[in-house]
Amino acid sequence: MILNETMYARAARCERALFEEPSEPDDDRASTAELGASILPNAVFRHEVRYAGLSATVDAVYEKRGRRYAVLFGPGTGVRARYLDELEFCRYLFAAAGFPVDFWHVYHIDKKYVRGVELDPDALFVVADVSNRLMKRDGVEQRILRYAALLAAADPSAAQPCGKRTACPYCGGATAKDRDDPATLHKAGRLPEKLASDGISRISDIPAEYRLSPTQRIQRDAVISRHEHRDYDAISAFLDTIAYPAVLLDFEAISSAIPPFPGTRPWEHVPFMYVARILAHPPARSAPNGAVGGKPEKWGVVSPSVCDQQGVCDQRGFVESLLDATAGSGSIVSFGAEFEKRVLRRLAELFPAHASELIERADRTIDLLEPFEAFAYYHPDQKGKCSLKVVLPLITDGGYDGLAISDGGDANAAYRRLLSGRRSGRPEPDEDDVIDALRRYCRQDVHAMDLILTALAGSRRV
Repeated sequence: MILNETMYARAARCERALFEEPSEPDDDRASTAELGASILPNAVFRHEVRYAGLSATVDAVYEKRGRRYAVLFGPGTGVRARYLDELEFCRYLFAAAGFPVDFWHVYHIDKKYVRGVELDPDALFVVADVSNRLMKRDGVEQRILRYAALLAAADPSAAQPCGKRTACPYCGGATAKDRDDPATLHKAGRLPEKLASDGISRISDIPAEYRLSPTQRIQRDAVISRHEHRDYDAISAFLDTIAYPAVLLDFEAISSAIPPFPGTRPWEHVPFMYVARILAHPPARSAPNGAVGGKPEKWGVVSPSVCDQQGVCDQRGFVESLLDATAGSGSIVSFGAEFEKRVLRRLAELFPAHASELIERADRTIDLLEPFEAFAYYHPDQKGKCSLKVVLPLITDGGYDGLAISDGGDANAAYRRLLSGRRSGRPEPDEDDVIDALRRYCRQDVHAMDLILTALAGSRRV
């Protein structure tokens, strides 16, 4: 295995990354570099230098007035530490190979950019000269020699763990093992270290008089009792806030460095699909777990097949369909509803003709996360977390097994591939199959909310 700039940057975060399988290609990095090529017409792209068994590649190299420039196109909205790690490796290797560079530039995304009908690459990118910053970085040669030696020895055990307090995807630092691990405590901060200094290594060993937050105390008691916690009064009060007929609503959204639609910004969450399920009545307190089928649903999508060759899509039909699906005076219920509210209010900005209707939808949206965030319901296997995918299998029999797309990241990537294929003219995935997989995933989120509401109804005070 040859040490290159990407591996070097990963090892700078954690040496054990050298022995991990390469991650999936970074679609944002690739698409950003592809777009950047249009603003440097005389550059040599993907310029590689090999020297002493090492390989370094920059996105672009060009000469101007007798000076040589090297460029990295970054999808971030600033100069990231990873970009500097990559470039310090490239700078060292380029110089060692007799290919000196005068100026090192990072072209990163301008977070204030708003897309017009067509993309404006010159306005999208901000140019940062990082030459002086790279010159001031020391220890580069020593790090290169160490990482190369680790690779040559092919001994992962010799690589040092990063020792970060937060979870590391390479060495597993601070990753919680089980529900009794203090690292799982809700909003733990430095509490695990304090517990350790007090000789306490398990949640179940925390004394009753130990200072904990109310949610942490609920978590401790649930771990010790091995039973779920239910605050029947709080759950009943929450359920009473839902007005019927209600709509269960879930969005799928795309977020990318390059804004996908006119009027959108880099890294903005832009909705491309919704599923809405209509609940005519509250779930029965005695309904069996999983008995939630047969309810009317509506859904809508911004189909890439109606986008033009620049990937510009008309969202008006999507918005009108959404308004029809959520019409009425009952509550709109979402899990983690702050996201849905932000989406609705942002759509109101983009489509002023429908602004009042969209804001009205946001105002009557209720968050199904609320009883879980407040620990009105808590299962010891939640490990301090309350996301939909954590809660669902613990309070119901539901899950996401068997779906071709089973998380938001995959949904984002799948839709972006459809759009990028449209823009580039490359062969596209079967759009109908991808849209169907996305709809099934979005529908499962709505179904999960239905299951959870039914389970909570069993905790209502009578």
